[in-house]
Amino acid sequence: MNKEKINQQLLDVAPEAMIILNENGVILQVNALAEILFGYQNGTLIGICVEKLIPQDLAKRHRKLRRKFHHQPTSRHMGEGKQFLSKRKDGTTFFADISLRPYDADNDSLIIASIRDISHQIETQSILAQKVTQLEALHEIVVAISSTQDIGFLLNLIVEQAVELV
Repeated sequence: MNKEKINQQLLDVAPEAMIILNENGVILQVNALAEILFGYQNGTLIGICVEKLIPQDLAKRHRKLRRKFHHQPTSRHMGEGKQFLSKRKDGTTFFADISLRPYDADNDSLIIASIRDISHQIETQSILAQKVTQLEALHEIVVAISSTQDIGFLLNLIVEQAVELV
């Protein structure tokens, strides 16, 4: 069994979307999960530049980051707070957490990227932050109600809190 076939089998059993690219950012191999995540089919990601998977306004910055990584390659694991906006073939975007690992193969400097869509997590965190703000405002009102008899003060506080929340 040749090395490329073994590599492809390893990619295919990975639990995340996987992409292998060269130092120029050209995609060399992908697994089916990467094709699904980015909306491509049947190996059509192979041979394209990885910046095509980044919104156009962020692609130049990504190119600089990729070059910097190649000059000082160090593994980066998921969950390190590095979230990237990524783009599907249809133009829709999603937040991705990306793990990077340098890989030397036959004197070629490659990058193995594992990609996870974290859009739902980002959205949930945003909703949670809004709820915390609402609960803090409600708590302030409850504390004021329990500690004062001044109706005017209470009404002003309620209106102020409502305006801040809206």
